[in-house]
Amino acid sequence: NLRWICAIRANQITPELLEIMKRAGCFSVSIGLESGTDRMLKVLNKKTTVEINRHACAYVKEAGLHLVASFMVGIPSETEKEMKETVAFMQSLDINCKGMGCFRPLPGSPFYHEFVANKSLVKEKIDWGNLGDFSTPSKYIFCDMSMEKLERVFDKASNVAAFKTWTTVHEDTLLKYPEMIKGIASRANIRICKSDNYQSSTHIAYKPLSLSSIYSIGNRVFLQLYAILPYKMKLWIRAMVPRVRKNKYLKKWLAQY
Repeated sequence: NLRWICAIRANQITPELLEIMKRAGCFSVSIGLESGTDRMLKVLNKKTTVEINRHACAYVKEAGLHLVASFMVGIPSETEKEMKETVAFMQSLDINCKGMGCFRPLPGSPFYHEFVANKSLVKEKIDWGNLGDFSTPSKYIFCDMSMEKLERVFDKASNVAAFKTWTTVHEDTLLKYPEMIKGIASRANIRICKSDNYQSSTHIAYKPLSLSSIYSIGNRVFLQLYAILPYKMKLWIRAMVPRVRKNKYLKKWLAQY
């Protein structure tokens, strides 16, 4: 009766292993694919290739498991062409949930020691309270392009990762509130979760017109509008966020931007 998820390396995945995991209660796996080029995977010492990653994703989907995959740009020596190849690779895969991050040399990693030694990274200036925020470009640049260009590429890659994400609704909820769900479906992407589907294990009953449901719909609409805004307007919004973050009504909503 135990239902669980896990992170796994692409070069560890086999159809046989996934079958055993699923029988043991696993319903979702997360893979750090990182890049769509073999050169960058070698730079990161991932011990995998683009082809191995592609097969790993196919095996997960064939096993009927939920697939989460993460990617990154801004890798040391990475070019704009290689970043675009990563975005194209991400788009070509059948993934339930995509994540896009920007490279950071985490303390203790080989990259960290290398960059501190050659003085391209000053450890006294590291924002130690924000090491895990991969959702924004780093203050330091390690790839082969300017900071402004990296920010633009990263912004576009993040929009691609977030595009066509879905809100999953359990089929019991659909039967109970058909008109309500149809109304929500007109404003957000919705998929119906069957009773034997992996996501049924995480089913939480939907409460129509609750504060949380209104918040979720509003958040979804805002994200869709934000994704299509011009890059300079996004920068203006980001600059405004700290000024209104203390507002008790907006604090929760703005926390992720």
